[in-house]
Amino acid sequence: MPDSIPSNAPAITVAAASPLGDSQRRSLTVLRACFLVLLAASAFVFNATLERRLDGLGAFEQLDVIFDTDPNERLFTFTSGGWRQRCVIHPLLRLVSLPIRGAVILADHAGITAAPAGASRRVLAMLVAPVCSALTAIVMFRVFLGAGLGDLAAGAGAILSQVAFSQMIFGSIPDHFVVSGLGMSLVLLCGLVLPTADRIGWPRWLAVGVLTAGVTISQIIPTCLMFAVCCRCGGMGPRQTARATALLGGSSVALVLSMSWLLTFPDTRYSPLSPVTQVALYTRFFPPRPLDHAIGALAAIPNSIAPPPARVIPGHATDTDRYQIRFTLESVRDPVRIAAVWIPFLFGAWLGLRSNAPVRRALCLGAMAIVFYNLLFHALWGKEWFLYSQHWLSPLVFVMAIPLRDAGRYRLPVWLAASFALPLIAAGNWQRFGEIVARLEAEPTVVVAPREASR
Repeated sequence: MPDSIPSNAPAITVAAASPLGDSQRRSLTVLRACFLVLLAASAFVFNATLERRLDGLGAFEQLDVIFDTDPNERLFTFTSGGWRQRCVIHPLLRLVSLPIRGAVILADHAGITAAPAGASRRVLAMLVAPVCSALTAIVMFRVFLGAGLGDLAAGAGAILSQVAFSQMIFGSIPDHFVVSGLGMSLVLLCGLVLPTADRIGWPRWLAVGVLTAGVTISQIIPTCLMFAVCCRCGGMGPRQTARATALLGGSSVALVLSMSWLLTFPDTRYSPLSPVTQVALYTRFFPPRPLDHAIGALAAIPNSIAPPPARVIPGHATDTDRYQIRFTLESVRDPVRIAAVWIPFLFGAWLGLRSNAPVRRALCLGAMAIVFYNLLFHALWGKEWFLYSQHWLSPLVFVMAIPLRDAGRYRLPVWLAASFALPLIAAGNWQRFGEIVARLEAEPTVVVAPREASR
């Protein structure tokens, strides 16, 4: 190789940085930041407003009224951090109470609040769901953008994830489901950097594995599915992928259960229910007729986006006397709505698997694996499918948004359909929420029995 460049060699020019290009990039960064602030603030205010409306109607004082949720128990967990036994299903959910109790203690020492500590903790606990919903909106926008969908498609996908009925409801109820939804969006975010044989990225995957398994122990399975798909798409072999996936799942569960045991070790007040006994309590959710149950599960996926009116179960036995009803989407099916969600999902899956972008293809395949895993799992187990919709909402929305970028010559019809569908979904879901509020307002107040009053 010559030591010098010949005189007749063509000159190599180095392009100077364009001031106009830097200015455009700064402007785009500012626009994205403004959009994220507006999106997160809108999500927080919207969900906090709906939550306050439901709380004013007393819907959070008992179990099961709003789609089989348990807001009264979760509010106790969020405010005090305690539970009646060592819970292996939601092992680290009590950690949510640490920042809440810490903030109240600091406020008391600083003399900022004059309200009782319990009331202050409850106010902060009511912010958990709206804050998680706002964070999910930010994370989903970043996922769409990182997958190469572009700013407009990323904005449309993030808006769809927020106006979906599942996000509207669970972002407005103090329960653990919206925390699980945030965890699944973070799983997608981790997939933006594909693991390779040289660099897997253990810290971020282990952190998200602990989060998802800590909120609901079974969520480690979707996390491992996404991790395995990303490993394979990153060039890792089958055996190495299997070993890495087993290590991620085993380490996450071991850390979660160890932390849960350490947190409850000094507490002698819990009921001595063994893990086997706790898991056995959930066997009652296996359906007596699996085939009918599986057919009904096909409607659960679309109902998380835009369901028909919820069915009301009257005479529902509860632990208080305020409401004797329960809202449910179980056995609520609309063929038009089912097709309107499944067709874009399958079309997006087909386009995503054909994509030349490795990250988008990996996220599409992982998201499909998560959606179909939940479909299979809840076809065999569970009663109120909508209750678990946060487990698949983020992957579902991601796949549905892929045609906004990869539809090719059909992008214009896809965008026209999306611009029509988004306002329609938002308006329809707002109407569904209004129907719930109207029914709660119409329910008569039952006189509290002496035993309940004394308790």
